[in-house]
Amino acid sequence: DGGDTRCFSQLLILEELMYRLEYDHGRPIRPCEFFHSITGVGAAGVITILLGVLGMTTSEATEAFIGICGKVFTADACDDRLRSERLVLATKDVLDKLDVPHTTRLAGDIDRSAGCHVSICYSSASISGCRMFRNYKSKRSSYNPTIIEAVRASWATPGLFSSVFIGAAPQQEEIISAVNGFNNPTLQAVQEARELYGANRAVSTLLSLGSG
Repeated sequence: DGGDTRCFSQLLILEELMYRLEYDHGRPIRPCEFFHSITGVGAAGVITILLGVLGMTTSEATEAFIGICGKVFTADACDDRLRSERLVLATKDVLDKLDVPHTTRLAGDIDRSAGCHVSICYSSASISGCRMFRNYKSKRSSYNPTIIEAVRASWATPGLFSSVFIGAAPQQEEIISAVNGFNNPTLQAVQEARELYGANRAVSTLLSLGSG
């Protein structure tokens, strides 16, 4: 779920779950190695990218997310444009630490996810509804943004961050976060799983992490 800086609580819950899994399996386990699919929106979409696309452990993602929030939400007054610029710079810092080029796209350019399917919710600024960025092929068409663009779009909550323009002219589209209307993307996650694995495939675990 979305929740801006409060999404830190989701990482604490996930950390406890991963600790128990590691205890049972007797070895370290990254979330991308355990979960076949992860869907996120808003700030949780950023966390989804850290865990599922960049393949971080829960503790690594927690450190990265806290670092991003610390650089974006500072004590000085700033508008959505400046906050967005800070988010881009903070994301670049995360990529630099992993030696991941800034131009790396969500799908096809990086192999750190251990096969985890990642979907990030977003909305068009002009048409309501929830759409997806994906790091995998789907029968539904979607953009393949850079990781930086995906982070910006996922967290582009009106009033907090500026919108994002993605695509080449004249088909360029203005994109915002899907948190206003789809703050709990459980249904979207289930729909993605049905398309990935088939409607008759049994679900072992469905974990919904909120920030309320």
